[in-house]
Amino acid sequence: MKEGIVKYSEEFVNSVGLKKWRGIELPFDMKSEDPLDVFARAESIVIRSQANMKEVQVDNVSIPVIQVQKEEKAIGLYVEDIMSCKSILVLDTYRPLIKDNTELQKAFDARRVQLTNP
Repeated sequence: MKEGIVKYSEEFVNSVGLKKWRGIELPFDMKSEDPLDVFARAESIVIRSQANMKEVQVDNVSIPVIQVQKEEKAIGLYVEDIMSCKSILVLDTYRPLIKDNTELQKAFDARRVQLTNP
């Protein structure tokens, strides 16, 4: 008796996108059995086994939510830099950089007053 093996596997995707593989190996007698018949039997076994499996329900499962905190912009500009400006022209170049930072805006306004009213 010369024995052969037929292997069959299939990928199944459930309703939430999870993938599962199911497979089977069936030995058969190469002299008395047709490999295509054994293959069809293996295929039907795999499909029936998947049909018997219950679908996992995810309605009541709480899915974790990832919280992302907005990162502050680091501009490399400090109050000391603004207060050490000696020219209004140089000070005005800082205006676009400080528009979102109230501390730097206050320092900018104070230094501008100092330079315009000596």
